[in-house]
Amino acid sequence: MNPDRIDLVRSVCEEFCDSILIDDSNGSFLIYVSKKWYQPLCSRLAQLDVVEVFRNKRRNKNVVLFQILCCIPEEDIFYEDDDDMDFDDIF
Repeated sequence: MNPDRIDLVRSVCEEFCDSILIDDSNGSFLIYVSKKWYQPLCSRLAQLDVVEVFRNKRRNKNVVLFQILCCIPEEDIFYEDDDDMDFDDIF
């Protein structure tokens, strides 16, 4: 995970949150944020390719887990067909 990207997301979270727990190796953030600041924070983080994984509402606060999206290499997305056999050839 890119440490500069983690630092950028951390600094955005620090503007809005009371508490932040960070897992640098996985690029995830557990935050404790007021409901008043939840939507502006989500908008800012979405611009940085950060997605919400989990949210729990507690009175006037939200506990939210965010994950930074990573670039997936092309070889993980596209698979080559090793077989030239069609489905019809099986039966």
